[in-house]
Amino acid sequence: MPTLEFNGQIVELNADKAIAITYQVNDLNSIADRQATFTRTIKAQKTAKNIRIFQYLGVPGNVSNVPYQKNVCNLYNETGERLLNNARGVVYDKGSYFEIELLEGIVDFYKSIENKTLAELDLTELEHAKTVAAVINTWNIATNLPYRYILADYNGNIGDVETGIINIDYLVPSVNVKYLWDKIFDKFKCTYAGAVFNTQAFKNLWMTYPKGIAAAGENDVLVFESNNMKPFSTSSNSYYRSKFTTASTNTLVSTSENIYLKVDQTASYRIEVSGMLHGRDIQGNPRNARIFLALNAESSGGSLNQFSIWKVIADNLTADQEFDIANTEDVFQLQANDSIAVCITRATGAHINNSGSYALNQNDPTNNLEVRLIRVDPAFIDFGGLLTDFSIRDFFTEVLHRFNNVQEEV
Repeated sequence: MPTLEFNGQIVELNADKAIAITYQVNDLNSIADRQATFTRTIKAQKTAKNIRIFQYLGVPGNVSNVPYQKNVCNLYNETGERLLNNARGVVYDKGSYFEIELLEGIVDFYKSIENKTLAELDLTELEHAKTVAAVINTWNIATNLPYRYILADYNGNIGDVETGIINIDYLVPSVNVKYLWDKIFDKFKCTYAGAVFNTQAFKNLWMTYPKGIAAAGENDVLVFESNNMKPFSTSSNSYYRSKFTTASTNTLVSTSENIYLKVDQTASYRIEVSGMLHGRDIQGNPRNARIFLALNAESSGGSLNQFSIWKVIADNLTADQEFDIANTEDVFQLQANDSIAVCITRATGAHINNSGSYALNQNDPTNNLEVRLIRVDPAFIDFGGLLTDFSIRDFFTEVLHRFNNVQEEV
């Protein structure tokens, strides 16, 4: 006589009743209509034991939840061989007896993923700030990261691959398909098996996220802005520091002496300068200017001509003409508590024809310099948010379609 195990308890069956099982073979290429292996209806008498197993289903005044809950069943033949494993059991009250149907297969899995998206998975391992170091790190196989920045044409200026110059602004991160596949099965407490899952074609398959990337500059943060500058010099009329008496935006650690702009975060920065400079040589003739940054120059004793020119922002700016320099790609790295001073001196080579002096009258209103210091914050990649609209069912279908005919040796 067959043995039916229902939620861990043995159901009393009629010894003279055979149980017919219909086995289904599904088309791997389509999951639109998945069919399960199932039994024809199994009748069980309303014995005291069966009534207890089915939580008093059909007893007047009792409301049993058995017909609506997930019931795990195993069916064995007379020799103890398991015919159905962890099948779903559906029970009906037929008045004088119970009727049971068993369904086996991946029906539970498909019910679990119904109307679910990939955003419901725990994808915190994929979150990262998109920096140059982070992008390079994904190319190191030893890191075994579940995401990677693959060099490809994403319809943007990715640089020149042949010369090794890459612009990461247009690179898009990809997530490993096997990583997502495993996450789905872990989430819904299911397992999978098959030779195809050990192939390189499956393990080395990557998927870009289905939404666009943020445009360059969208995450930038303005940390300092001022158009109220007076040229300041203590030791030489040829070198000037920009002294900002007021600022419309200032989130810096400090602006020591209103000159040294000290940042609070280690990050990439860029600077924008605009305005007009009324530079003159010793005879009062117009002289072109150079603007540069001095790094951590507070301890220099105020002698600008002893400063190391750390970074030139602009050179050969024509005197008495407006200029606007805002190169969004020209960035530099600062460590937390580093400071920069925006310095002004004569243009390169301007001392050839006459003396090397350069003069800016501190009280001359025609001297105008507006400076904007911007922290270039990297884009934060959150796959959970980016995969919100991608259904697990669609993802599962795509994988099945892709590997329907894979014949690779393991």
